Amino acid sequence: MLPRQEPDPPAVVRVQANAAALVAALCPRALGSIVDPLIPKSIVAALRWVFGRTLELEEVEAALLGSRFGADELGMLDGFDMDARCELVRAAMVVSLADQRRDPARTAGVRALAEQLGVSATDEGLEQLSLLTAGKLGQLRWRMLDHSVNTLWGERSDSKRELWWQLVGTVFTSSSAERAVASRFVGLGLLPPSTVGWALHRHYRVHGLAVPGEGRGVSDKFVAHELAHVLTDYPPHPYGEMLLAAFHAGNTPALAIELLLRALLQYHHGIRLDDAPTRGLLVPDDLFRAYARGHATRVDLHHADWNALLERDLDEVRRELGLSA
Repeated sequence: MLPRQEPDPPAVVRVQANAAALVAALCPRALGSIVDPLIPKSIVAALRWVFGRTLELEEVEAALLGSRFGADELGMLDGFDMDARCELVRAAMVVSLADQRRDPARTAGVRALAEQLGVSATDEGLEQLSLLTAGKLGQLRWRMLDHSVNTLWGERSDSKRELWWQLVGTVFTSSSAERAVASRFVGLGLLPPSTVGWALHRHYRVHGLAVPGEGRGVSDKFVAHELAHVLTDYPPHPYGEMLLAAFHAGNTPALAIELLLRALLQYHHGIRLDDAPTRGLLVPDDLFRAYARGHATRVDLHHADWNALLERDLDEVRRELGLSA
């Protein structure tokens, strides 16, 4: 199930570079003589949704056999501003993992692209990619967690502690304060059906999720994630979670590579990061469209004041955020 029909989001950036240069830059190293169809499909989707360029799949497939990133192609990208260069590195990372290979040569290629383009804003994400291709999955999980917490909450130790405990399965449901939180969330079901709060309550109930403070509910500090499901219409099943991660990547640039990496590993490579992993869910056009949709949203949903939204009309909020149908 994808979100309700809505206008397509605009491309993340608009560039005038030669399409062949973009294909060459996005082409993974160590491609081999047999190319998985997801590689050219990912390049086509990245060109469309990130760079606003349309290229037929057959053209990309034909170009891949001879495409290698070099000085000549790099010169064609000189007109890119830093935002466009960062997007190129992020898209190249996705393409490098599209066929479920985790090859150090490909990671080296993405790093070389970032270095040649003078991009440093993606350094943390590329460090995480290096841990992946080195097989250091334990270190990768904790580095992702630590970076996410520091990016979203800074040095707020209460949030950090709760997120760490959430990762290892602890729930926060013992105190009277938490019971009061549960009562408040249950009460959202009494709001008018047109409101954000009513839709959030229905989301919890329809999908069998405990509200914060209930039996296996998590802290209300993580309501923003469930609210994002409501606002975007991405359901809380593996494919919807994958698209929501891509949406958040476009919506929160500081976490872009990390969230794209999480989406690919958890739901395409079958590597457990938090929930039970799933393999083979990548549909490149859907993933990059969700990324562009997140970029076009006017507020970073990680930092939205969800308390202020609960009694407001859902459609009105979606319109304000740029998520309307």
